[in-house]
Amino acid sequence: MRAIDDTDKAVEEVTEPTEGAESEPAQATGEAPEEGQRAATEFGAHVRDVTQRIVDLMGLQLEARVAQADRHQVEIDLQGPDARIIIGKHGQTLEALQQIVSLIVNKTATRRHRVLVDAEGYQQRRRARREQELLEMVRLDAQRAKETGQEAVIQYAVGPYERRIVHMAFANDPDFITYSEGEEPYRYVVISPRD
Repeated sequence: MRAIDDTDKAVEEVTEPTEGAESEPAQATGEAPEEGQRAATEFGAHVRDVTQRIVDLMGLQLEARVAQADRHQVEIDLQGPDARIIIGKHGQTLEALQQIVSLIVNKTATRRHRVLVDAEGYQQRRRARREQELLEMVRLDAQRAKETGQEAVIQYAVGPYERRIVHMAFANDPDFITYSEGEEPYRYVVISPRD
């Protein structure tokens, strides 16, 4: 029972927000752009501190650094000799850490921020590989749509991020237009040949 009490105390310490951790977009609060950037920087520091505290509690030799922080998203990069341990099998440990950090920091924030935690560029490489695979599949479906004259329904582009990738890929394409249909979580992209 003693170990649980220590862990609960450690989690409480991690969840305490740093000063200025809560931030609103500068435009919504009437803040000057510099104040909005300062709030984003402070929130990024809070996310870094929470991530570092969890990694330290895990007994890993890693340093958390803020790779990028703005009003919408904070990216943390972990570097050190235990990077492979934190990545885990197929990135599962890293994803779990990202989820925990996101829940902790967004619990006290006035607006939700997207939190990305990476270790030695693993998530970035994985995301780039997934984007490339997605675009290859979409281009094949678009070619079939052009040959048959029918629309292609892209249901494997799950989530707003992947749908955005598809829309951006065809944004200036003279042969196709794209649009989304349906309601979350069943929203999908349609690729339609131009007349």
